[in-house]
Amino acid sequence: MRNRNFLSAGAPSSRPNPSRLVSTLTCVALASSALLMVPPAAGAAELPTGNTIQSPLGETANDVPSEPAAASETEPATEPAAEPVVEPTETNIAEPPADPIETEAAEQDPAPAPTERATKPAVEEPLSETMQTLLDPEAEVDVDELTQEQLDGLMKALQGEDGAQMGQGLQLRRELAQPEQQEQLEQNLLQELAPDLDVLSIDRMAAVQPLAAPNRNKPQPSGIQGIDVSSHQGTVNWKTEWNYGARFAYVKATEATTYLNPYFGQQYGGSYNQGMIRGAYHFAIPSVSSGKAQADYMLRNGGAWSADGKTLPPLLDIEYNPYTKLGNTCYNMSAKQMVAWIKDFSNTIKSRTGRVPAIYTTAGWWNLCTGNSTAFRDHPLHIAEYGVSYPDPMPAGWTGWDIWQYSSTGPFVGDSNVWRGSWTDLKNFAGLYDRKLRNATPGDMNGDGNGDLLSRRTDGTMWLYPGNGNGGFGAARQISTGGWQKYDAIIGAGDLNGDKLPDVLARHTDGSLWFMAGTSSATLKKGVEISAKGWEKFQSILVPGDLNGDGKRDVLVTLSDGTAWVFPGLGNGRFGSRTKVASGWGVYNQLAAPGDFSGDGKADVLGRRADGSLWVLRGTRTIKLDGTFTTATRVASKGWEKFNQILGLGDNNRDRKPDVVVTLPDGNLGFFRGTQMKDSTGVKGRVRAGQSVWHTYDLVLSAGDLNGDGNPDLLARKSSGSLWFAAGNGKGGYGARVKIGKSGWNKFNLLIGVGDYNGDGRDDVLARGQKGSLWLYPGTGRAGAGQQVFAKKVRIGKSGWNKFSHLLGAGDVNRDGKQDLVAVQSNGSAYLYAGTGTGGTGKKSRIESGWQSYNAMAATGDFTGDGAGDLVARKRDGSLWLLSGYKTYSASNGWFAAERKIASKGWDKFNRILGVGNFNQDGKPDLVVTKSDGSGWFFAGTRFQHSGLLSRKAAGRL
Repeated sequence: MRNRNFLSAGAPSSRPNPSRLVSTLTCVALASSALLMVPPAAGAAELPTGNTIQSPLGETANDVPSEPAAASETEPATEPAAEPVVEPTETNIAEPPADPIETEAAEQDPAPAPTERATKPAVEEPLSETMQTLLDPEAEVDVDELTQEQLDGLMKALQGEDGAQMGQGLQLRRELAQPEQQEQLEQNLLQELAPDLDVLSIDRMAAVQPLAAPNRNKPQPSGIQGIDVSSHQGTVNWKTEWNYGARFAYVKATEATTYLNPYFGQQYGGSYNQGMIRGAYHFAIPSVSSGKAQADYMLRNGGAWSADGKTLPPLLDIEYNPYTKLGNTCYNMSAKQMVAWIKDFSNTIKSRTGRVPAIYTTAGWWNLCTGNSTAFRDHPLHIAEYGVSYPDPMPAGWTGWDIWQYSSTGPFVGDSNVWRGSWTDLKNFAGLYDRKLRNATPGDMNGDGNGDLLSRRTDGTMWLYPGNGNGGFGAARQISTGGWQKYDAIIGAGDLNGDKLPDVLARHTDGSLWFMAGTSSATLKKGVEISAKGWEKFQSILVPGDLNGDGKRDVLVTLSDGTAWVFPGLGNGRFGSRTKVASGWGVYNQLAAPGDFSGDGKADVLGRRADGSLWVLRGTRTIKLDGTFTTATRVASKGWEKFNQILGLGDNNRDRKPDVVVTLPDGNLGFFRGTQMKDSTGVKGRVRAGQSVWHTYDLVLSAGDLNGDGNPDLLARKSSGSLWFAAGNGKGGYGARVKIGKSGWNKFNLLIGVGDYNGDGRDDVLARGQKGSLWLYPGTGRAGAGQQVFAKKVRIGKSGWNKFSHLLGAGDVNRDGKQDLVAVQSNGSAYLYAGTGTGGTGKKSRIESGWQSYNAMAATGDFTGDGAGDLVARKRDGSLWLLSGYKTYSASNGWFAAERKIASKGWDKFNRILGVGNFNQDGKPDLVVTKSDGSGWFFAGTRFQHSGLLSRKAAGRL
């Protein structure tokens, strides 16, 4: 393998290097029996010294051992990557935490290596006159007119001693901007290289170019590392590759029906004896013989497979044509012919080994040469793409990769690869494997109120796993004797025919769609075909619920071009004509139907992207282009790529909220409890905010934005009377404290931030004197050393303000556009002082009573997200309560709703609770608290919304 980037859409960046292109152009291979690529001498590779390797994802791989024991003396080290940690989302909603990936040591039971093939012959037979004619760079060859003997001879000449290696054709073809330019460019290159070609055709001596040593410090993506090799790598020092972290290997076995890798025995057996899981790959040349013929050739020559957990599935390398004599990029084959050839190869492998082959390709070649075929979505995918942190997009039909070839220059010899899961997952992959979407969540099939799971087993039987109401499942019960293996997608659909029983849809491998009605005995009726063809073109098929508001469940599908379409349900198990509702959904490699995920009464969709992030698209119950779903909101940053399937389960923990179940490659199930994106506390976990200095101040307040930079700031007073300013940094912290008042501020027993109280556009502060007077300090919009932070103070209350135990700048409580005050007496009576908008206080009005149980209160702004200002209050037992503001006043309700507990305990350890506004610039009001030890802590507000899913827990095993 060499380069796995997609076919370039731009002009070539530089003129190809003739010495490099000689090995890839057909005529060079024909005339010289290929350039010899001389590998480094066995054992010459530099041994690792224990250096760490920094991955592009920011993780550091474990040090590899510097002096490992022989393979027969030690268990293989696992070195799996940690499961991705779920980070805060773009919309700042909490996410389900990730779980660590389990690890397991590889077994060490070496098998005898395959018989070593003969080494390269020292003497070659001279080319025949006919063959020399075929090899003429100016001659055009129509392979369809050649006899099989001539074709075999041509192939052997093209392949030379090493044959093609993965990606070889792309070395030439990636230079092309358009497929139709290939022939002209190749002719130009042949003319430029003609003198070299003449010499080579006469001399028959291959140019000797040592393979470059791999860059051992090249970053590795997180995951189980592996390599692929061919005869170009020659004898491989497997102990060295093991020490650098390789745990699996693919070895080239064959090419077309005319080439055998002479190093196959050493490479295949050597990797196994070192403890690696290994497999064989076949380089396809589809224009020279049938898929069946090449599959049989591979299986006869080392490519067989057994379910021993140590042998990777046969791998079909189907990619850019490396031999220009054999036609264009797609071997002069139409997309229909190419798909038929791949099916022929796959069916032969499946019939002889019991499993489908894995497919190695690139998205660019696949989509071009198969016409975006989705027919092989159930085959494992080995994708190649270099220079990226994650391969994207996928070839048509696939929603994710199994193995990613990320480099041809290191850290391993040959090409470097990574497996998508854990070591245990890789061993399971080497054993029995089934990629078809075999699980579905139709709803509550047995009528006990819990969401159930259907699973199709490899023998084609269907099994019901009843939900147990605690997030798990009861004992499985078989509900079908067989035949389900003919469906490549099974969709839980809910009640489609109006009988109040959950139903199922299934897509046949021939592209037809079938309806299976549910029964009162928790089984399914015989399938009825409801659409004869065409459903194989859809990337996703799901039934989110009622998308158009007519009370009937609808079907949502996506195409490979990223468009989304709705088939409206008719209420009888059938559907109307489809309507396009969205575009740009190609970024999602799997969709799930969770029901009303957001709690607004409408059906939603979850989408997973290639980077493992999870997003919710909220339904609107309106069918129109780009209006059926809202803009996507991210609910998890990463970690979801490890799941085979993500399924909306319905309610399986009896809290009346829809949940999500996931399946892992090892057959385990995971349960995520849904919350309908409601958070009970309103804040995320606390984060330390700065140094422990606040114990040196006897008063700290949230002062609003005093310096005009858009971030809320803090003021703090020392007992000596000095006043200090700390600018908010917009990230939940603050800058260095600056003294803005030398003395005199200790004559006030209370300072509060009140926002723009005088209507001049700048935030202000109120101060209460020791004898009960009230003063306004108008802000200037400037704050810092040497600056005048406040204008001249103005007395707005002569006396009497000492009788209030709590005085709060509560924002615009009465909705008149002016900042107000809320004052609470020790007897629990609460009063509203309506602001005048010019710095004065209006007439007071009693608005609440019974607030004497609170020993700390803070004005938070719109803490709930409903547009009205709110308060939080702490009781003596450490509980925290929300007093949610109303938008309008009523005599029965007043201006604030009844108290609502948002934390049961723990808040009594804080000596100050401050409503600081949007302290981290996420659009939601936050809290800052201090402790008696002087530490400050930041609680990011959530407006009682988060990802909608709590932490994953085990839910059993299929």
